[in-house]
Amino acid sequence: MKTQQERTDEELGLAPCELCGTLFKPGSIVGMFRGDDGNLIGGVCPECLNAGKEGVKDRIRDAIKHHERELQRLKGLGV
Repeated sequence: MKTQQERTDEELGLAPCELCGTLFKPGSIVGMFRGDDGNLIGGVCPECLNAGKEGVKDRIRDAIKHHERELQRLKGLGV
């Protein structure tokens, strides 16, 4: 068995976008996503911030399709 140390997303300064799931490096100004109740949910990547309402919908749909394909792949492996 061979092991090696890997850097985590947190060590690299990456955060997942709470809308599309993309990892991004937050800058000094980060868009924040809040629920209807006003509670903070998390950060939003620059692409989602700039995409507008319809663009964000498309990005979320694309992320869902990606995860559905990955789920089917893993099921095929018996995971």
